[in-house]
Amino acid sequence: MLFKMFYDYTQYCSWIHFNYKIKKFLSYLSSAILISLLVLFQNGCSPFSIDPNSMPSIEEGNSAVAQMNLELSRNIFQVIAESKKSTVKDKVKAFQNLAVQDWRFYQDINSARQKLYKADSIGIDRTGSWRLLSRIDCEAGNYSEAQAAVRKAEELAEKDEDFKNAKIAFARATHDQAIQIFKQGLPINVNLLSEALKELKNILQKEPGEPSASELLLGISLLLNNGPEAMFAWRSYFWITTKDS
Repeated sequence: MLFKMFYDYTQYCSWIHFNYKIKKFLSYLSSAILISLLVLFQNGCSPFSIDPNSMPSIEEGNSAVAQMNLELSRNIFQVIAESKKSTVKDKVKAFQNLAVQDWRFYQDINSARQKLYKADSIGIDRTGSWRLLSRIDCEAGNYSEAQAAVRKAEELAEKDEDFKNAKIAFARATHDQAIQIFKQGLPINVNLLSEALKELKNILQKEPGEPSASELLLGISLLLNNGPEAMFAWRSYFWITTKDS
């Protein structure tokens, strides 16, 4: 039964990987279309400007994104990031938002990375900046860099939620890396997977049914050929108690 579960899981991961490639292509395509539409939209409207006598807010930048005005949102975030009048918290948020735009809209990981380094240097929400960097590297297939970044995020974490999110991000990078290695017919890193499994199990003991932890624990358990943990993860994901089974 475990072999069948593992086979089904690898088939699922293959579909996910194929689907991910399609989604990545569509993401690039939709970003290009969106940017073109934004340019056309903005060129057809009266010129926008930022009032020099007032400091724009993060909310205004987010609102500009929601209204498909990417250029205005970038200008707002850049003003906040560079102004001496901005609070340190807003500066960090501005750099993080600019990094997301570099990554999502412009596919410029290096620029996103530099902005997150600047955010980190300010000293506020450092764990958030490193976790975002880990997410960017993980989606780019830079798994070792993603693992290193999220270890830094965990090291800087102060709240329980930040610790949990860092551990889940580490498990995701480790899981995705192992899937790619497995597909190449190479030996997976059992030590890293075992570390991730242990951390996920700890999370689920505190938060039974946590969806991301449950899903990742199932995948990692199958990669490690660990039937009991795979069944535990499956039950956790669907909130099935031993009494129900």
